[in-house]
Amino acid sequence: MSGSNGIDPMVVDEDQAAQMLGISRRMVFEFRSKGELQYVKLGRLIRYRVSDIQAFLERKRIETNSHASGRPG
Repeated sequence: MSGSNGIDPMVVDEDQAAQMLGISRRMVFEFRSKGELQYVKLGRLIRYRVSDIQAFLERKRIETNSHASGRPG
């Protein structure tokens, strides 16, 4: 996700965060409200650091293995 100047942004707005996560803006707001998704407040603007979005995804990641699924293997 490069900006108009070709530089990858350090922060994104709510629409961009939702797009990166593949969820609605409402879900981004809910995760932010619950304290699960960190954000930066710049005056009245809410922004999300790309690194915080990546960390959020890592915390939500569920590792699977053949034993956890109940299948022999």
